[in-house]
Amino acid sequence: EIQNDSNMMFFFHFNNDSRFGENDTFAYDHSGRQHNATAVCGSGNCPKVVDGYFGKAFNFSWISGGSTNHHLTIPDSDELSFGANATITAWIYYVYPGVEDHEILSHKGVSGRGYTFGVTDDFGNVNRLRFGYKDNLGGSYDHYSNNNISTNNWHFVSLVREGNRIRFYIDGLFDADRLFNVETGESADSLIINPLSDMWI
Repeated sequence: EIQNDSNMMFFFHFNNDSRFGENDTFAYDHSGRQHNATAVCGSGNCPKVVDGYFGKAFNFSWISGGSTNHHLTIPDSDELSFGANATITAWIYYVYPGVEDHEILSHKGVSGRGYTFGVTDDFGNVNRLRFGYKDNLGGSYDHYSNNNISTNNWHFVSLVREGNRIRFYIDGLFDADRLFNVETGESADSLIINPLSDMWI
């Protein structure tokens, strides 16, 4: 498994490791920054710990239809903003295309200001990676990968920002480069991992 370094803002193994107090409803942040995640169990249904690509993973897709609101939440922090140089990576097992966006993570408030990263069902871009965000004035922006994320397979996905460029990577391979010239708005709400999605992470 990847090891943490001092530049990470949060880092999860999702291994259900009791040495760190982990269980079905708590995931320990191995970055050392204490951005630990707790499960929100919609209708009493919590994510399930299952075998992952490496070690364990959280299965958010086991409830039929994928519409139940069960996810992990991390309290808001300035460290969770999407800065001028930032990277988001995750191992995902994409189960069910469905009829809604499947967000790996989301850091936006009720107003929508902030950002999301996941797999989309947007017309013309179904099953592609999507980075969506709103600025502080309410303007909305979306960027997409070139290639699709196939279902029922593990994929290592990455979003990298360097200054005014963002790049998508799928399974370690460069996929797309997009212009990023408007800053994301600031959200004071919690960061959510896997809201309303049909994935394992």
